[in-house]
Amino acid sequence: MYDIFRKSPVLLNNNKILLASFGVFLVFLVYYLWASSILPQGAGPDYRSNNEATAFIFNHHRLAVLPDDEQQVYFTSHGGTRTLRPPLSYIVSAAVAQLYDTESEKKRFIAFRKGSALLIAAAVAISFYCFFVLSQSPFLALLGATLFGLLPQVAFIASYNNDDSAAIFSATLLFTFMVITYRQGLTPFRFAQLGIATGLVILSKFSAWLIVPFVLLFIAYVALTTLRPVQWARYSVLALVMVIIGGGWWILFNIYHYGIDDPLAMQIQQDMVDKHRRLMVSQAHGFAAINIGFRGLWLDNYRNFIGESLKSTIGNLDWLRLRVGNLQYVFYQSIFAIAMLYYVFRLADFSYSGLRQKLDKKNIRRFIFESLLFGACVFQVFMYTWTNIHNDIQIQGKYLLPALMAVLILFFMAWDTVYVGLRGKWALFQVKSIQITSKTLYRGIVVVAIAGVVAVHVDALTNYVIPYYKPPLYDVKLSGFQPIKYKDLVAEKVNNLKVNRQRSEIRFTSTGDDPWVVWSSRLCRYIKGNTLLRLRLNTAQRGIFRIYVDDGGGFKEENSLKYTYKSGDEEIVFPIAFKKCHRIRFDPALGPSSVVIRDIAVSRMLIRARR
Repeated sequence: MYDIFRKSPVLLNNNKILLASFGVFLVFLVYYLWASSILPQGAGPDYRSNNEATAFIFNHHRLAVLPDDEQQVYFTSHGGTRTLRPPLSYIVSAAVAQLYDTESEKKRFIAFRKGSALLIAAAVAISFYCFFVLSQSPFLALLGATLFGLLPQVAFIASYNNDDSAAIFSATLLFTFMVITYRQGLTPFRFAQLGIATGLVILSKFSAWLIVPFVLLFIAYVALTTLRPVQWARYSVLALVMVIIGGGWWILFNIYHYGIDDPLAMQIQQDMVDKHRRLMVSQAHGFAAINIGFRGLWLDNYRNFIGESLKSTIGNLDWLRLRVGNLQYVFYQSIFAIAMLYYVFRLADFSYSGLRQKLDKKNIRRFIFESLLFGACVFQVFMYTWTNIHNDIQIQGKYLLPALMAVLILFFMAWDTVYVGLRGKWALFQVKSIQITSKTLYRGIVVVAIAGVVAVHVDALTNYVIPYYKPPLYDVKLSGFQPIKYKDLVAEKVNNLKVNRQRSEIRFTSTGDDPWVVWSSRLCRYIKGNTLLRLRLNTAQRGIFRIYVDDGGGFKEENSLKYTYKSGDEEIVFPIAFKKCHRIRFDPALGPSSVVIRDIAVSRMLIRARR
């Protein structure tokens, strides 16, 4: 299926595939626009910084120049401003917002989100086209697009204003032209396309820049092995011009305003930080400040760095406050693992074939293609880790998403390898006198897989995302208070406390500091699920009554409840909701005291979400 020298008749229907890609774009755009409309106003990391950068372009129809526009630019407490960052996402968001009603601040806030929705929807459509060119199958292309566009983190990025959307879009476009080059070779038009895509990467975000060397290495390899030197030299000049048009002009813009020694606006950014910093921080940043390096993070997995990074890549959303479920994590981690393990086996197979001198040009070209994809993934992870070590600790897997396409391409290369291996073994299946060919069965499997991806996303949306932002209303029903039988109040252990039990009351008299009593497990029989524990006290002085619940790990501070009572008669109600209860401890006071419990009772709480 990935034979680069085999011309596919499906390519003749390129217009149909472009139309299908546009359909995918519309479907995902509608979904992302809806999500951006209902997401709460404060959702999304750094939303104010992103909105202020967009607002400047929206109001002035140009990029900011510092220090000339210093009074009109928003600076964070650390002194930074996003108006000096690569501006693709902010330009798109400002342009799209012109189509919306922005009279009020809230409406403008929502309008600024639409640019990210547009960029990610375009990236999904581009991924659909990429996977079709790779696999020659519209079914697999749709599966790839759903895997890409319904990744919880990607969908979340599409729902609020940010610059990661531009990084994902531009990286996806560049990987797509890499795949097209792999399948169809190089032409002058392809060089122009690659130039535009590279320029857009420059204009997007630094995290997307990391993939450029690997794509360009593959383009150089194909050019040197298929084109004459005069051809690729002439085409390279064309590509360079298109790079400048696509986004390289931003570097020229910085050189013009800030000097040739500051093409990325790093020095002016540092000058602004030094001038506008309001929150002073220590000079030590990252894991290096605590002597943790690559070994500690990768080999020792310090603080579960690997697991947390994977989870945040898949879906630990909104400042790492919103986790999705194990279903989403296991599903996408399996895909990532298959892609990486495939390359390991591919490397072993290629090495073995090389030793046996059974390598041809097609095999070599495919291996180089896969190796550069794998290298792009590894380098992205390396730089992400390096940044956490030497810069700021940000366990934000969204910085790895520009390499998502490389992972999915390797996954589908693995898919194809398995399919080719099984295709020869599949025969006709007889099901109630209806013959199902291997081709039909294969398409059915892909359709089921697409439905599975959608189901995984819907599960995350309905069970985690929506309840987090819009928690449902609950009905709470209470049963009547039932008295606890005094025979079930058996003191197992006491400390600095005398316990006198009478028919209608329990008297506690402390004999020292930190008085407490541990009741037998009989009391736990009354504490099931959500329970209210009511105590009616009579005390001679003010004090603190504390209850500890042992859930199997001993009496801990986090498993305790306390109430400050006054002298005289007092009624206390403790809400208890522990999954396990082994024993319960009462601390009726902190020091010398006398407390009488005249009544102790429990009530069951039934909590149900409204339908």
